[in-house]
Amino acid sequence: MNPLNILKKQFGYDAFWLHQEAIIQSVLAKKDTFVLMPTGAGKSLCYQIPALMLEGLTIVVSPLIALMKDQVDSLRLNGIEAAYINSTQSWHEQENVLRDAQTKKLKLLYVAPEKLLGNSMAFLHTLEACGISLIAIDEAHCISHWGHDFRPEYLMLSSLKKSFPDVPVIALTATADKVTQKDILGRLELKDPDVYVSSFNRPNIRYSVRRKSGDSFSKLLHFLEKHRDESGIIYCLSRKSTERLAADLALHGISALPYHAGMEREVRSKNQDAFLRDEARVIVATIAFGMGIDKSNVRYVVHMDLPKNIESYYQETGRAGRDGLDSEALLFYSPGDVIKLKKFALIENNPEQTGILLKKLDQMGRYGELKTCRRKYLLNYFDEAAGPECGNCDVCLEQTKTRGAIIGDGGARLTPTPAEVSAYPAYETILYQKLRALRRELAIDEDVPAYIVLSDASLVELATYLPHNLDELIRISGFGKVKLQKYGDAFLFVITDYCRKRGLPSRIARKALKPAAIDRPELDNPTKQQSLMLFRTGLSIEQIAATRKLSAGTVETHLAFYVQQGQIPLDELVDRDKIPQIREAVDRMGAEKLAPLKEFLGEGFSYAEIRYVVAEMESSKVGELSLEVW
Repeated sequence: MNPLNILKKQFGYDAFWLHQEAIIQSVLAKKDTFVLMPTGAGKSLCYQIPALMLEGLTIVVSPLIALMKDQVDSLRLNGIEAAYINSTQSWHEQENVLRDAQTKKLKLLYVAPEKLLGNSMAFLHTLEACGISLIAIDEAHCISHWGHDFRPEYLMLSSLKKSFPDVPVIALTATADKVTQKDILGRLELKDPDVYVSSFNRPNIRYSVRRKSGDSFSKLLHFLEKHRDESGIIYCLSRKSTERLAADLALHGISALPYHAGMEREVRSKNQDAFLRDEARVIVATIAFGMGIDKSNVRYVVHMDLPKNIESYYQETGRAGRDGLDSEALLFYSPGDVIKLKKFALIENNPEQTGILLKKLDQMGRYGELKTCRRKYLLNYFDEAAGPECGNCDVCLEQTKTRGAIIGDGGARLTPTPAEVSAYPAYETILYQKLRALRRELAIDEDVPAYIVLSDASLVELATYLPHNLDELIRISGFGKVKLQKYGDAFLFVITDYCRKRGLPSRIARKALKPAAIDRPELDNPTKQQSLMLFRTGLSIEQIAATRKLSAGTVETHLAFYVQQGQIPLDELVDRDKIPQIREAVDRMGAEKLAPLKEFLGEGFSYAEIRYVVAEMESSKVGELSLEVW
């Protein structure tokens, strides 16, 4: 079975994103690999899929207990044998997990670094008998002194390659500037690693800053009113602030709970679980909360105080919108915050690190003062190029509002930017709420958070395309083989009952245009650009694939993107005489699957040629859909 089949069968997704496919192939080739990929882009799949394909056990080093449990619950719901060992378990429970690993029942085992490498690595050598095939190090920036979340226990991981030179290691992080990247690679002593750095852009997140003032609480209440019944995280600098703000919000009828490192572990865990399970709408926390939390339906992140650096801000805001749906990041800013935080940047007897921390703090302060695009500033910080306007931050939106586009009736209307156009046609909101209620019931039965059963994005697809049977349901993102068997009938009953009462047919045929093709209008990224550049030098697809160590299919996907964007003329890739025949076949049979088209057209047509024509045809559909939604 190949990676794409596993992606669909186990996880319910049709295509890889960013560098996922190339990373998986690197790991399968048993190469050490470093991955920098934005939060919510699917880093975990980069080691979970190889884990299912390699013989033996994959060890996942993870820094937080909540993250371990979250990942394991999600894997188990997808029919994958996974477990964790941590301090919350009794000795007997840990022994049972270890026995499952030794008897080859497990494919993935999540552990903390101190458990894995403590006590002279006795635990790791016990696992060695299980046949370790891969070691994955999540949140790898924790090993770097220059990273924003340094953890001394991660330093032990430097011994892994010495003890297990033949076991590939994949290190993953969502936030690391170039200095931190270099430090991670050096400290882990990876052997000639493949390095994949994806775009940092999160186009579905809207960035906004408001001046901190005496009425900040009123502004916050107004903001939260717009997000009624949605999950959000509010960050405060101090422990007292979190408790005070959570109490004030509760007095205004908002189900908010505090979270900070000074609370008793039982209370802290109880509050976190209530938030993960949607029993509390808001968690008010210090930065102790959230690293690696995989809750996909967080719709907003608010910072009541200035973070200490851009890396922390980027990672914390990245906890919103992991499912790809529109989300917001709001920062309350005062210049006094910079002065207040400078005392935390002073490292005794270490002027070099103090200087770096002070510089990072000043860069964060400049973000609060910006009069230009905030997304461009963030991307440039991570050495990524960006256009002058993103269309989805408060600065750009205000500029658009000031300019205005005159329409035919003489009234003024804002020019829609790509970020403002929904990825989906209007969905059935009443049905969406019914599906949310069903998801919650199923989650209670499974004793897991609701988003692990299905993401909000999957519910939106269900309420948009109204599948009427299992064959149609499997085309909805998130429905792999196991979830289809477990939950398919329950969701279909709610959908078909709703549609029968209103005389609504299935709309699954509209899903020929994948939402992912239009809900991320800025999918252009460095890896695609490199393929385009090589293509324009005259290299063939096979030569580009060999040069870049990618599959030919991946390169074809890159070029198809630029055909859809109008940057590569279709006749540079497809013989002009073939184009009308392929278009006619697509009009006749649809473009959801290429195999029937290939069979219909015959041996004289390649999959690549069909893919390019479909991309060119879909470019016009994107425009039509955008106008319709607008």
